[in-house]
This record gives sequence, structure tokens and C-alpha cells, in this order.
Amino acid sequence: MASSSSNPPPPAERAAEIVDKLPSHPNLITKTGTAILGSGLLATAISQELYVFNEETVIAVGYFILFAYIAKARLFFPMLVFFSGVSRDFVLKTTV
Repeated sequence: MASSSSNPPPPAERAAEIVDKLPSHPNLITKTGTAILGSGLLATAISQELYVFNEETVIAVGYFILFAYIAKARLFFPMLVFFSGVSRDFVLKTTV
């Protein structure tokens, strides 16, 4: 059972967090437009059988996530340490 001391944030706050994480300009319409356009194109491609979602897609998405994480850790982290001039321990503590 979950404790009563941990209250989840209200739905409006959670929705705002999700919209803030979307890539685009800071305008709300542009951010939500990107998400709507992407999901609309994907839904159209699947419904018209232009794309068939199968096990290869799941594997490809998993590899993409893995490679993105590795690229972030191997490429971005050393540049951050080099250009920021802060200690490596501080960056590890705040980013990972």
C-alpha cells in the first residue's frame, strides 16, 4: 500500500511537465503541434498499412534508445567536463 504522505501532483501540473519536455520553441501551440503532427502521421501510416508495427520495430526503438543514451554519456559528458571547467565528480553527481 502506498503511504498517504506521498501526494501525486495534480493532472494539470503533470500535463504541463509533459508539454515542457517536448522539443520545439517555447510556444505552447508549437510544442503541442509537433506532438499532434507526429502522432497523426504515425496513425495515418499504420491505418493505411504503409507501415506495419512488428517485433523489428520494438527492437529498433530499443536500440535507438540505447544508442542515444550511449551517445549522450560518451559524447556529451566529456565535452561538458572539458568546456565547463568544473570537476568530473560534480558533473557526475548532477547529471547521472
